[in-house]
Amino acid sequence: NDGQDVLNKGEAHPLSSAIDNDGQDVLSYANLNDYRSTNISIHIFANISDPGRFISGSVEIGYNKLTNSNEPFILDTLNLRIRSVRESPKPGVFRDLPWVLGEEMPHKGAPLKITVGPQDSGIVYIEYWILRPDTGIHYLPPGYTSAHNYAYLYTITQPAQTRSWIPCQDTASAKVIIARMRATVPAPYTALMSGILKDVYDSTLAAGWQTYSYRQDLPVAPYHLSLAIGIMENRTISERIAVWADSHIVDQVAERYTFTEDLLRTCENILGPYVWGRYDFLVLPDKYAYWGMEHANMNYIAGSLAPDPRRGYLDNSLLLEQFSHETIHSWFGNLVTSTYSSHSDLWLNEGITKYFSYYVTADFMGTPELADFLFRRAHRVLTMAGNSALPWESLENEIEVENMDGVFSSVPYLKGALFVKHLEKKVGGRQELAAFMRVLLVMFSYQNINTEGFIETFNMVFPDTTIEWDRWLYEDNLEMVRDMELPASRLYDDCFTVLNQWRKKGNY
Repeated sequence: NDGQDVLNKGEAHPLSSAIDNDGQDVLSYANLNDYRSTNISIHIFANISDPGRFISGSVEIGYNKLTNSNEPFILDTLNLRIRSVRESPKPGVFRDLPWVLGEEMPHKGAPLKITVGPQDSGIVYIEYWILRPDTGIHYLPPGYTSAHNYAYLYTITQPAQTRSWIPCQDTASAKVIIARMRATVPAPYTALMSGILKDVYDSTLAAGWQTYSYRQDLPVAPYHLSLAIGIMENRTISERIAVWADSHIVDQVAERYTFTEDLLRTCENILGPYVWGRYDFLVLPDKYAYWGMEHANMNYIAGSLAPDPRRGYLDNSLLLEQFSHETIHSWFGNLVTSTYSSHSDLWLNEGITKYFSYYVTADFMGTPELADFLFRRAHRVLTMAGNSALPWESLENEIEVENMDGVFSSVPYLKGALFVKHLEKKVGGRQELAAFMRVLLVMFSYQNINTEGFIETFNMVFPDTTIEWDRWLYEDNLEMVRDMELPASRLYDDCFTVLNQWRKKGNY
């Protein structure tokens, strides 16, 4: 059964332990060769009505010490003010630990260096203030949502901005169990976090405040953690899906997302069982500047992605493709996560996800040819961009950027998807490649994978298949994309017929 029992139990295949981030992530200060976080508990106290100094937090981080080195335990921070760092040598007993907060660098933040004892494992307790809503935290004052008299807050933490609200080893290869996530907020606000809601109770810290308590039992990368606070309600779509939105518009929103259970089942038909339990998602206000974000158990979705019967078939197909993309990240991105080491490997998250999003959309719409159209569209978009529009054109690179957002472009998404389409042709077709990807999901479930691990696994499964890995992955050009032969698409040709007619009328 392609190792599905392993996937269901949450156990890693033995081979996955051989593939790890053995180098320093240039976006992180964390010394992963000396220390590994094992579990985290978080408590955020957010006075969202006060946009000044309005958020404080505490975090408990369990860790294992991997060497006999006397190096400190180093965590990432960004615009945080540390109040205290302690450890608990035995239950109920706390003692302060020596710590130093290094120089704050733009975008990357400051290293928090904690001197821990000689023990092989332990727990550090950190209390801190978040100095201002910045980078990973977005604050909308009253008037910017449909709940006009109330503020709104949400986090955006990809690729490495969780450090702006939680001190942590903020790199994708430091996956951890989230033992408990809590957010205490004033009524009538609701706090949503990336986990399973376990309890809501009145806070003992302040009258009229409530604490929302979540848990995430499966290991996640730090950038998958999320927090959203607003005047929100949910509506049930199915036994495992609910949609959240501003209370004033939640019924209208829910009517346009009734398709999500069927879409999730379409994903499962291709990729195997959805292992995260609930698939809830939050439709964010119009000021949300992204298409979406794949937080485990609480996807973010832009309100503009909702299909609309007033739109044409193709418009709705493109919106569904983007929604499918965020859903498929539950497998590639959340379950199996690229290392992000030196900005490489991102195509393993985004390219594979984009490849499958084309097929999921086509299957869901009942139009197989739609996938051919989407691949041809990706080919045209990418090749028309040219050198001037892309920071680099290789899927693997060692380029160091100061701004974390600089790791993103259309290359890992579209060139990555087209490279996977090339692999599909080389192994014999869509079904053969999908079977391989299901094996990959089992082998690396709940773990990280890098490009070397992908190549090693591919060669193990397809020993007689020759792939020009170096040209596709490391050459800084689009020659392999331009030379691709893609299936013909009548839908694609029809679009160009309409476009040319429009041009002849002097519109272009």
